[in-house]
Order: sequence, then structure tokens, then C-alpha cells
Amino acid sequence: MKRINLLLTILFCAFYFNVNAQENEDNQRNVAELRIRDARLNGDNITRSVLSEKNSYVFYKASDRDDTLLSLVSDLNDDQTYGNIYLVSKEIDSSNKKRIEKRVYNFYWSYANSFDDYKGTYNCSLSLLKKKKAIYYELRLKQENLDEFLFRGEFKGNISFLEEQIGK
Repeated sequence: MKRINLLLTILFCAFYFNVNAQENEDNQRNVAELRIRDARLNGDNITRSVLSEKNSYVFYKASDRDDTLLSLVSDLNDDQTYGNIYLVSKEIDSSNKKRIEKRVYNFYWSYANSFDDYKGTYNCSLSLLKKKKAIYYELRLKQENLDEFLFRGEFKGNISFLEEQIGK
């Protein structure tokens, strides 16, 4: 339990951005938000803790760079976990029975915490499933120590920014 609390403290202390695709005072333009509805760490349910901290992931662009960045955000404090995504690739699976297209984006996230000196890299897989009313996601994050986080929920935004990053 202490290990989970430590990981959550490190991972989930973050700064909340208002996702509205407008420039904010840091010259960042938010392009998509992953609203968390279910969270797992190595298969253990950590949803209650994640939801209590009102966490979400935000993809954004810095106005002075071409890269796409990812940040774990919360509306409880001013800290954040943030960094570039790179080596983006895409797979499309349209083999399911309901003919719903599933896009899978694989990428690396090189992140740093604003509240301590911890830095690292996650191997990420973002699956997007477009249904009539919304786009749903499943985000898998694998740490260097092989711990795996799994987040599920609703995707808000346009996926074109990921298409632009393929091969970068």
C-alpha cells in the first residue's frame, strides 16, 4: 500500500489546465483531454484515489515548438508531471463485429515532475474507440521498472494532433 501511495503521490501531483484549445498564460494550447473514469496499477483498482484527486491527462502544444506534450493534471494543486511524446506510430483495427474503428497510437513519453527532480520515460499505448456519442480511450503506461498503469475514460478533443506526430 505504501508503494502505491508513493507512486500515486509522485505520478498524480499535477497542475490542472482548463482544456479549451485557447492559449493560456504559459503559451500552451491544449488540444485534447483524457478524462479518467477507471484507473489500474498492475491490475489493482486505484480509481477511487485517482478520481478523488480529479486527475486527467492533457495533450498540448507549446506555441514556440512543433512538439506535442502530455501532462498529468489535477485541480487540487499547482504541480504537474509533463513532457514530450515522441516516436508516435499508429495501428488501425476495424476487425470487430460492430464495425467500430479502433485506433492505437504507440509512443514514448519523456516526463519530469515540477515538484521534485524525478524524471523518466513511459512506453505508452493509447487506444481510441469512436462510438456514436463520444470517443473512448484506454491509455497504458509502462514504467522502466515494469509497473503498468491503465486508464480508461472519455477522450475530448481532436485526434489530428496525433496524426501530425506519426514518425516524429
